[in-house]
Amino acid sequence: MSKPRKQDILVLSDHSNPEVNKNKILLVGGKMEESLNPAISALGTSLVTSGTTLNTKITNKANADAAAESATTELHDANEAGCKLYKSTIAEIKKILPDNPTAWKEFYYDLSSDIAHDMDVPEKVEGGSGTQSDFAGQCDAHWKPTLRAKFYTVRISNDDPLDLSKYIRVEDPKDSFTSSSIRFVVPEDMRNKVLWIKVTASNSTGKGPASDPFGGIIIQ
Repeated sequence: MSKPRKQDILVLSDHSNPEVNKNKILLVGGKMEESLNPAISALGTSLVTSGTTLNTKITNKANADAAAESATTELHDANEAGCKLYKSTIAEIKKILPDNPTAWKEFYYDLSSDIAHDMDVPEKVEGGSGTQSDFAGQCDAHWKPTLRAKFYTVRISNDDPLDLSKYIRVEDPKDSFTSSSIRFVVPEDMRNKVLWIKVTASNSTGKGPASDPFGGIIIQ
């Protein structure tokens, strides 16, 4: 289920492709320059100037093999400056046109989604422990109830507890659990060996981070 939420303008990242950033800066700046609002037009001119500088640095880098290291530094600085200026124009445009996604779109700004999910994924499972059950071949496992968890999946391993590829999912008596205090059957070939346990909490949004390995016990 989803619900409306207020939109905002997305910033550019100076870690993104400079060519992509340059195109966006010039696109938004050019449109803003056309505005009859002097303040918006001035912001647009600043963006166009920055985008033009960034474009020059992109060209310089492409053509300056002999000065590649210097050109890369200049490109990074121009890209970073362009992104910072882009971010500052967002603050100004939001002052001039507050809470107006429709108007923001007219200047080709990208906006965040207007849909909010009901919840985030669960937090990491913490506080796990495991012990031999009163019944042969069975393990009792416990962990702290996890915020936003709807169910838990449990994986076990007899190998290196940090090697995630060695874990298998618990399926007996079932393959997921709604409680943070459970009992499960350990496969016969995994008994009488050191057993490690990892638990992951999930909900309708997705999986949270897996727990750290816990247990280090022998189930007989």
